Amino acid sequence: MSVEENKKLIVRVIKEWNSIGGEVIKIRPLFAKYYAPAFIYHDISTGDTNQEQTMQDMTTYLSAFPDANYSIDDILAEGDKTAIRCTLRADLPPENCTRYNVVKGGINGQERVHTGTNYQQATRG
Repeated sequence: MSVEENKKLIVRVIKEWNSIGGEVIKIRPLFAKYYAPAFIYHDISTGDTNQEQTMQDMTTYLSAFPDANYSIDDILAEGDKTAIRCTLRADLPPENCTRYNVVKGGINGQERVHTGTNYQQATRG
């Protein structure tokens, strides 16, 4: 795939993540469509997780934050590698605060904003 095709692919993946809208049943088909079976998510805070573990983590997260929405702030690509800087915005419904134990010093129902960087490598077209 070309650099431009890789960028378009990442934009399409982000749009599909945003379309989940709390319907966690959509996570597995999204992984099947876009992620290699040997996918590994590398995270400095949680360590490496395989595809199944990552799907479980995303199910928990999107159940707690059903309106999670990613926006791409920057996108760079070279060869088969793509890097994005993105911002995640989500409201935590008050009823989910205790259920998912995800609020640490926050106000129930307050918008959460997280900016991060992700790197992807295209291994199939």
